[in-house]
Amino acid sequence: MIFGIVLFIFILLVAFIHFVQGFFSAMLSAIFAVIAAAVAAGYHENAVAAFKPAKMSDSANAVMLCVLFAGTYLALRMFFDRALPGNVRLQSTIDKVGAAIMGLIAGTMAAGIVAIAAQTMPFGPSIFGYSRYALGPERQASFQNERGRQSIQRNITDEIKSGVYEDKDVNHLLLPADDIVLNLVAALSEGSLSGKRSFSSIHPNYLQEAFGTRIGIEVGAKRTATNFDGADQVTVDRIAVRDSLKAVDDSEFPEIRGKPVSQKAPTSPQSEIKPAKEDLKIPDPKHKILIIRALFDAAANDEKTDFFRFSPASIRLVTHPGGDTTKPATDYHPIGTMDNWANPGSAGPTFWPNHIDDPLFAHGEGGNGADLVFMVDSDDVLEGMVVETVKKVNSNPKPAASYKIKPGTFLEVKRLARVDLSDKMAESGPLPGDDKKINVMRKTRLKQPPKDVPPPG
Repeated sequence: MIFGIVLFIFILLVAFIHFVQGFFSAMLSAIFAVIAAAVAAGYHENAVAAFKPAKMSDSANAVMLCVLFAGTYLALRMFFDRALPGNVRLQSTIDKVGAAIMGLIAGTMAAGIVAIAAQTMPFGPSIFGYSRYALGPERQASFQNERGRQSIQRNITDEIKSGVYEDKDVNHLLLPADDIVLNLVAALSEGSLSGKRSFSSIHPNYLQEAFGTRIGIEVGAKRTATNFDGADQVTVDRIAVRDSLKAVDDSEFPEIRGKPVSQKAPTSPQSEIKPAKEDLKIPDPKHKILIIRALFDAAANDEKTDFFRFSPASIRLVTHPGGDTTKPATDYHPIGTMDNWANPGSAGPTFWPNHIDDPLFAHGEGGNGADLVFMVDSDDVLEGMVVETVKKVNSNPKPAASYKIKPGTFLEVKRLARVDLSDKMAESGPLPGDDKKINVMRKTRLKQPPKDVPPPG
């Protein structure tokens, strides 16, 4: 793990430099490094939003982390070096041992900021041999895009080992400086440096978020979308709540998943394929299926294309236990997407499950959008049910239930595009299928459009 070794050597080098300087100078340096790390981690997102980066948005977080850390540290160091030009002499052993310890603290803070910054850069899942979550082995897959066509062979790489985020798959650096810095910032934001919102109420797992923008999205594709001062690249059109959804088995070829070919993938949401053995259902009454219809502006598309590329890992729904925004947040990632076919003769709303690292493409008519499906704890997300009376086409009144989204809940897409969902209404039932912008592309072997109507998008 080259990345971890390099950072460890860097920490030892910083500790040695401070060992030479003595305890008093090293103590000041350690204090300044802690303050600088807290400022950088706590305020880098505010600085990014203030500067509103465009083409540099993919690396904006990393740049701001390093600039704020270096600027704060140097400003404090220069001020105190001028104010206290002398040194304090201590007994030799205390002076040297204390200086080395203080140097380790300063080095850990600096290395932690560098490690966090590197993980927010638009690299692949692995950075010099280090990935936050364990990756599966590289393998070959042979498949057909369409039945009866020539087989294609591809190398399958950079898959998360378990297909979902598992605590057992988390990797740490040789000296986990990044975790140390973030835990320190989280503790300070809930204590002596507390404000309206704590760090963990927005970022319950910052390094997982950073890793999420590096999986399922190819190197070279846009890793960020931005919502700055009304120029929103991501908006939420509607929200729906369900207890169950019709589902298909998978959104990917069985060969790609490493399954036996006999387990056929769906070829259509209509009749050519067997639907999933069971519908997607809530595991207990405390949970709900939440469908969020997100629209993606053309500015969020990759350059020279009209596709919006994303993965479930690059999107998170941020909620709070019991709706308490002072507590650490909970991240929910989409478990799949919806196809809403409202035309006569179609299969109706259909859920397509995804792994956390599946690459997805939104490409519709007149714009891009996707219906994102989450399985949530209703106590974290939904206020009490509101019953309204609506009219059907035949004018017979029918009661419909809707819910209010709890304050503090927001949707984050590709790190820099946040949509506040506080107090928005979530309707019961499926979302309408007549919006042709809402279209997640499927492989032709997996899905053909209904024969009686043109496909949306």
